[in-house]
Amino acid sequence: MEAQTWTVIGLLAATLLGSIFYLGYRMDSLSAEMRAGMDSQGAETRDRIDALRAEMLGRNDALAAVMHVGFDTQSSRTDGLAAEMHVGFDAQSSRTDGLAAEMRAGFDAQSSRTDALAAEMRAGFHAQGSRIDALAGEMHAGFDSQSSRIDGLAAEMHAGFHSLGSRIDDHLREHTG
Repeated sequence: MEAQTWTVIGLLAATLLGSIFYLGYRMDSLSAEMRAGMDSQGAETRDRIDALRAEMLGRNDALAAVMHVGFDTQSSRTDGLAAEMHVGFDAQSSRTDGLAAEMRAGFDAQSSRTDALAAEMRAGFHAQGSRIDALAGEMHAGFDSQSSRIDGLAAEMHAGFHSLGSRIDDHLREHTG
């Protein structure tokens, strides 16, 4: 019985080892198939990416050429407009300089005219001042003569009042007493 047990154990061990070897072989073959599939997929993907990259580079180069032509056209147009602007600015600058010169000449003429009018005004003020001084002198002389005349009249009035007072006193003494 012991021999049968060992026989069964041997058969089981052989079956297990055979199954392990079979499964290992099967796994290796599936792995090889997967690698081959992945390699072919990788190659196809790489080829496809390279084709897309080449197409994109071609399109980018074409767009860059179109852009350069457009930039060159715009650059020429911009240079032309800049030249027109410079001509316009130069013309405006010359016109502005001419107007500034006219303004300065006008300001100088007005300044000269203002100086002449100021001199006339000063001379007129001086003449009026002299005339006012002369009239003030005449007024003072007139006031002094009027003052002397009033003083004379006041003295006459005092003398008249004094003589009238003396006469009234004499008259009152005659009748009262």
